[in-house]
Amino acid sequence: MGRFEYAASQISAVWKMARNDPDWREDLDASVDGVFRSFEAAFYAIPLSVILFAFFLRAAANAEEPPSAPLFSASPAIFIGVQTVAYIAEWAAGVTLLAIAARSLNASRSAAPLIASYNWAQPPITALQTVTMGGIAITGASASSVAIAFASIILQMIILWGVVRRALECDIGVTVAILAGLLVSSILAASLVVNLGAALFTG
Repeated sequence: MGRFEYAASQISAVWKMARNDPDWREDLDASVDGVFRSFEAAFYAIPLSVILFAFFLRAAANAEEPPSAPLFSASPAIFIGVQTVAYIAEWAAGVTLLAIAARSLNASRSAAPLIASYNWAQPPITALQTVTMGGIAITGASASSVAIAFASIILQMIILWGVVRRALECDIGVTVAILAGLLVSSILAASLVVNLGAALFTG
């Protein structure tokens, strides 16, 4: 199986987790090699994130009140570069939090499918974000773009819900707590990188 076909099969497994299709267990490569190979998802997700932040920059420039955050005064290349590093930091923080959660729940055996599926969830989630931001950048904050953004957020949450709930086989309360932890950790990691980038490149 080639690299692209492998990636497609793993993303398909993630989608089956979101739909609660038990066949995900057969499709997801949760072996030790599969967990390490799941980081190949970065080859698909990171280029999408660069496009995402380019769209974000364009949307901000077209806004009636341009953002006042210091990083927006930097060059587009620096802005996109810092945001991409922040994206990677968010991803790393998420993987770390999930590994800790699995251990805390005495579900270490579930750590492999949890991390592998979380990694392979990043390309489709980032693709959804990119399409949404592209629509906003091109059309502005129209009613249709807002509706698409709302639908995109719901679909992203369904994907992450499926990943956590199916891999850990945990109840609703634990799933909600872990998703909340993912949100907080991503915000903290991204804020740290963005603030550091602003300090370094904007004076």
